[in-house]
Amino acid sequence: MDDSRLPTSDLANAYAQVAGILAGFAFVSLGNYLASGQRSSEEDSEGVLVRRISTTLFSAFAALVLISVLYALLTGEKDGTTRANTALIIAGLPFGLSVLTLFFALTLMASDRGFKEVVRLGLILVVLIGPAIVHLRLMNALAAVDPRSNERLSPFYVGIRLTVVLMIAASAAWAMASWRRRRRGDHTAPIATLATSHASLVTAVVAAVLSSVVIAKPEAYRPPRVMLYLIAVGMFLLLAVFATCAALAIHGADALRRVQPSATRESKAKEASGATEPTHTLSPISEEIPTNRIILSLEWRSGRFKRKG
Repeated sequence: MDDSRLPTSDLANAYAQVAGILAGFAFVSLGNYLASGQRSSEEDSEGVLVRRISTTLFSAFAALVLISVLYALLTGEKDGTTRANTALIIAGLPFGLSVLTLFFALTLMASDRGFKEVVRLGLILVVLIGPAIVHLRLMNALAAVDPRSNERLSPFYVGIRLTVVLMIAASAAWAMASWRRRRRGDHTAPIATLATSHASLVTAVVAAVLSSVVIAKPEAYRPPRVMLYLIAVGMFLLLAVFATCAALAIHGADALRRVQPSATRESKAKEASGATEPTHTLSPISEEIPTNRIILSLEWRSGRFKRKG
């Protein structure tokens, strides 16, 4: 494959603009969500989902800002060099994870409001289709770096096969998360949500360091083939873990919404049965104390009351 046909600077410029626009969307969404002061649904009285959604939006915003800067720095690279293409691949994984993290936050919002159809679409996009598309695009970019990408055992073809395995693993993760939701509830969702929401930010920081190392290499630098295999397998593992954690987090959020606090359940049960607790209100003395007790009290004080026996 001829590397000179890849317009590296134009691609980096386009990706930098898209990342900046998405960062603006994430910032506006986070600001509106926090400024509205809107609590979560009645079932989530402690605001667990509110904290999870806010953390996810902030992580996606910070990652997209960092990725936009990385792509902007790559616009000065010469078109077609293997060094620039390698840096593009390294920055591509956190960029794809950041987009998936935004859709993950929207899915959590829909789950909090009980929109089952939107949650189902979010699961399909974040767990099944999204990671496979990101991995496939990265493998296509990997072919531009490997001069022997047409071989059957090249990193490119190994990555294509791993994409199919990724979709199978994501389907298994979906089924496992659905089973755990019915059996165990929300026990694993906090850890899964933490891993999913911070994946884009952590990979963006690592990509910034690796890109700096690659850009410091000579212009004719070509990564060893072992490194290309490690990139293909490592991206597959990271996306598989992301899909698994996203499935557990979304199903766990739905289980959290279904499980109501005990106080809420008791109050709703009392309202349904019509039983209400007695209320104590202040009333005038004439209504609380009977008239005969007032007369007896007056007779006692006047000395007219006589004991019997």
